Amino acid sequence: MSFGPTEMKKYTGILWRHPEASTHPMLWVDWDLWRQMPKTSLQNAILLSVGLDPEFFEERLPRRLYAEECPDVEHATRKLIPYYEETCDNPDQQLLSALYTTVRAYSRNAKIARANLNAEPNGGGIYCAEVSAEDEIYTEVDLAQFATWAIQQDWDVPDNFLMLASDSASRPSVSRHKTYLLTCLSDAAREWWSTYDPDKKTTAPTNQQVTNWLMDERSVPKRVAEVMAQILRSEDIPPGPRK
Repeated sequence: MSFGPTEMKKYTGILWRHPEASTHPMLWVDWDLWRQMPKTSLQNAILLSVGLDPEFFEERLPRRLYAEECPDVEHATRKLIPYYEETCDNPDQQLLSALYTTVRAYSRNAKIARANLNAEPNGGGIYCAEVSAEDEIYTEVDLAQFATWAIQQDWDVPDNFLMLASDSASRPSVSRHKTYLLTCLSDAAREWWSTYDPDKKTTAPTNQQVTNWLMDERSVPKRVAEVMAQILRSEDIPPGPRK
């Protein structure tokens, strides 16, 4: 399959937004698994932030993508093409172009994240108990706290990645960790769910009400507000109009 520099850079969208990404075996992420992983390496956390499966990509992206010098993103993307073609009957050039954009985003996020590692619990940035002596990229981090930090940096992340941040408040390792978004989540719970009566479904707010309040009263970005509203929604309330 011919895939030169022009084709590689033709589609500027990131991979997880591509309609076929979720159905391709090479690009599928087991988000339920990662929600149950309290800690992981910084590398894995960054891969998840751009919608790439750590179990597949961890060993298939060259280390120099993490280095401070200009990374060879085109070369790294080309090395991934054979794996893609092996698992796809009709390779899609637009999807491959999105893969290039995503690898480039991963390289950028890796540089930013490595520069923001912090061994002080309340020192800001990405908390870690100890920075890996081998390479910062292998440092163990709290996944929920990393997700919260990435959202605060306004990174373009998949919706499922946003859900990782919802676990922050209940994790012992970050129980003292406070962020603006966590405060907003707590405020919304108190504002909209403190008067909810499980025996009276009509007392439950709609997701749209909670979303609008977070956007209007706390200036939370729309997509983040929508996820927060879903997180707060009681599981015993069926979808649809209140009756």
